[in-house]
Amino acid sequence: MFKNKNIIKSILKLALASFLFILIILIIFGGGYGHVSLKNLTQGHPVLFAHRGVVQKGIVENSKAAFDLAVNYGFKAVETDLNITRDGKLIIFHDKDLKRLLHIDTSLYQVDWQFIKDKNLFSGKIKTPQKIMSFEQFLNYTNPETIVYLDIKNHSWQVADSLLHFFKKYPHAHEHIMIADESLLFLNYLRAKNNRITVIWEGFNNGKEWLYHIIPRKFKPDYYASFFHKVDQNQMTFLKKNHLVSQKIVYGIDKTNLEKAINMGLINIILDYKPEMGTLNEIYHRLQKSE
Repeated sequence: MFKNKNIIKSILKLALASFLFILIILIIFGGGYGHVSLKNLTQGHPVLFAHRGVVQKGIVENSKAAFDLAVNYGFKAVETDLNITRDGKLIIFHDKDLKRLLHIDTSLYQVDWQFIKDKNLFSGKIKTPQKIMSFEQFLNYTNPETIVYLDIKNHSWQVADSLLHFFKKYPHAHEHIMIADESLLFLNYLRAKNNRITVIWEGFNNGKEWLYHIIPRKFKPDYYASFFHKVDQNQMTFLKKNHLVSQKIVYGIDKTNLEKAINMGLINIILDYKPEMGTLNEIYHRLQKSE
């Protein structure tokens, strides 16, 4: 019995020593603690992102038609999703499977790009002429002045390395593309390879504010994102105190909660836009009044 206790104590001591060692390494390579100057592609101004473009009846999310509609309504920023096929093709697609948008009951990760690239997307039960875009098609199609919130749906090393290849091929892409993911490891791998990339840490919910203080300076993300319902007044106080309101982005915003988000003082919003919300100029005016 005493022998077992000694073994447990030894294991705990080893675990503690390992943790402290890793922490010291992180502090050394992470530049210590404290505030850091962050990239700000939005220049600190309020920004409305069209969530997967503007989606209406017959217009499928993340399609050229949805992004065209976003431009027509005046959006200067869009949110979209990055995924990958079995053969390593980066595509603009949200789901892990094809059932909802292509009516094919299989996983995205079990098919090649050639199998899906010419298939028609569905809007509910309506078959549309719209197709899935590859990431390269999206980059060539999107106005280079449009700010892009790129939500990573598969944070594998393959995706990371493919992204780095694209940023090398399109050297000015870092000026308008923001990479969003819930994995700080994934985000900092990208930045270690290319320090011009702007990164967004998703899942920064209320109650996680303490994490901001323990992340070393060099590993801090440029932006912090979460669902709107995961933001409370305590987080807003934290954001204001640490001058991070302009670095906070919220999603899950539609006509039912837009006014509440504005009244809380949030200024970067991923919006499920409908014309009945008013024009974008009217919404921007309300955002600027709340600053």
